[in-house]
Amino acid sequence: MIFTRTRLAALLLILGMTAPARGQDAPAQEEGEGEVVSIFGKAIDPQAGFTTKIDTAELVGETTSVAEVLGRSVGVNVRSLGGLGGYASISIRGFTPSHTAIYLDGVPVSKLGNASHDLGAFELQSFSEIEVFRGAVPMRLGGAAMGGAVEFRSMSSASQRNASVSSGLGAFGAKHLIARVSDGDARWSYLASMGYRGADGDYRYFNDNGTLLRADDDRYEKRRNNDFDMVHAHARATYELSEVTIEAGTRTTLKYQGIPGIGSVQSDQTSLDSISELVDLGFRHKAQGLRVSGKSYVFLDQQVYRDVMGEVGLGNQHNRYRTVSSGLVGDVELLASSAHLLKASLDLSYERFRSHDFLDTSVSSARAWRGGVGAAFADEIVVGSSLKLTPILRVDGQRTSAGLDLDPVAATPDASARFEIFLSPRMTMSYDYDDLELKTSAGRYFRAPTSTELFGDRGFIVGNPELRSETGLSADLGFVQIWEAAPGPLGDIYAQGALFAARQDDTIVLLPSAGGAAQAQNLGSAMLYGIEASMHIELDVGLKMSTNYTLVDSKQSNTLQSYEGKRLPLRPRHQVFARSEYSPSLAKWITGTADVTYTTGNYLDAANLSQVPGRLLLGTGLKFDIGTHMLLGVALKNILDRRVESIALDPAPRADLDTVPRAVSDFLGYPLPGRSFYLTLNASI
Repeated sequence: MIFTRTRLAALLLILGMTAPARGQDAPAQEEGEGEVVSIFGKAIDPQAGFTTKIDTAELVGETTSVAEVLGRSVGVNVRSLGGLGGYASISIRGFTPSHTAIYLDGVPVSKLGNASHDLGAFELQSFSEIEVFRGAVPMRLGGAAMGGAVEFRSMSSASQRNASVSSGLGAFGAKHLIARVSDGDARWSYLASMGYRGADGDYRYFNDNGTLLRADDDRYEKRRNNDFDMVHAHARATYELSEVTIEAGTRTTLKYQGIPGIGSVQSDQTSLDSISELVDLGFRHKAQGLRVSGKSYVFLDQQVYRDVMGEVGLGNQHNRYRTVSSGLVGDVELLASSAHLLKASLDLSYERFRSHDFLDTSVSSARAWRGGVGAAFADEIVVGSSLKLTPILRVDGQRTSAGLDLDPVAATPDASARFEIFLSPRMTMSYDYDDLELKTSAGRYFRAPTSTELFGDRGFIVGNPELRSETGLSADLGFVQIWEAAPGPLGDIYAQGALFAARQDDTIVLLPSAGGAAQAQNLGSAMLYGIEASMHIELDVGLKMSTNYTLVDSKQSNTLQSYEGKRLPLRPRHQVFARSEYSPSLAKWITGTADVTYTTGNYLDAANLSQVPGRLLLGTGLKFDIGTHMLLGVALKNILDRRVESIALDPAPRADLDTVPRAVSDFLGYPLPGRSFYLTLNASI
């Protein structure tokens, strides 16, 4: 069924009327309270909407990445450039990565130069907890989270003394060495980690030589220029003084990676070097009925992209992109009565972007800046003992420069700075009935264009200062069911299901123009709608089973006839993930895991002409407790060695040619590795 604007408005109205009211008051619960259910490293908080919490301590001994772990979550799709350590971003409920807000310890890392962020530059073991917000997001996470948000936290609430070293080797030159230490007492808590991770990425893949209908030039060859090396250093500390907690942290990441190009045309010299540095200082004050917090931060993010031979891009490029962000964030919560928890937040931000072209030194560096202020207000209302309503109103104001020393075609001398105001009203609602909780939310979100989309990229991307910001409406309706200590051998059971729908307006895309460049334009609207469902079962015999399914469908509505009515690209229609974990009662020192991932229904282009073959990936692993302080983990991924799949041709060019082989790939047709083996040894004291 295709939702129209009228039907979406009706859906939002219905979602606002789904829960009945009660006449009795009850004490308001603060966000995050309630029992937490752990599911294979994911903790589900039944009080906080459709969220998934990932406890990284439960993933010790596994060779995995931030992107891979997030990809196991319901409603989340990972986009990568193939292989361990490659550029990776995530899409939540079918929205683009630029519509997903990324936060590190409460600091936004989306940038003026590029709204998305490379999750491949995050070291999983440097975090204690990751939380995924699907649909509705907390008001403190801003208004530019149309699809959802992901918050990475370095320290969990429980302080624990621990020192550990993790080392490992694996297929295609994978290796890592990471040290981590943490400690805490009644006042002090600290955590520090430092390490290295890298890989050669020289796996064999199927290459059709760019001739989809010819089989005589198909071959298998090794991936080239697909290596990466990453070093990270991170430290964080908290100090408690009576009712005040002071918190400070620093995080540095350096990463080098080759850019191998698409499967049919590999590159040999293209590379991307990146460095990021985050420093923040904050406090939390908690008194009877009052909670106040504040944070200041400075974030530096820089990439140097080198493609001097024009192997990957539209021409020869050697550019440096640097963004420096700073800001202040403050939150206040006041328990006004037994039924009202008032919340307010204020944030100030300033970003400065600079792009330098090393190949054309006659032109000065391109510059742009953006300043913003945001304020939000909410009232968490408890009605009776079961119903909770939270109306939220957020207001954002942004002023963006007219483009200083940027492409003169895009930034004309008389161009003026742009100032925009965004209103983001939202509503969340939950209703408890014994072990069943019904949830619904609806809201408005936005995304302002980046400096590249506004002002261009020196002739390869032509900017458009007249771009309108993307806006959207999203809504969901679902349930969470938890059975604790179910009768018989079942143990605990968790089930969750949700329907979601969204409308995205003034979609910003890069369209090819004359001269081989691409220009940023607003192209109408698009509808997104889908289903997500998950279940987890724990048996008393030591067996855990988990599965989730996500359906995402879409329909474009824009001025280009070739796109009209087509599905949005880079969004798989069906995703299934299942995993089992078994630890026998007679041998608890060993734990076995098995997982399966199935993805299908993905296109690389907006016209739906280039189809990505569906992929079925199987994996397994074992973890051995060796003594008290040693853990050995082994993992085997893509057991079936699936590197090529068949896709149907519609229409078929002839009767005997209705399918063709294509490499199992991910983002932009980058092929994925075949069967691979990894070994990890973790020692702790």
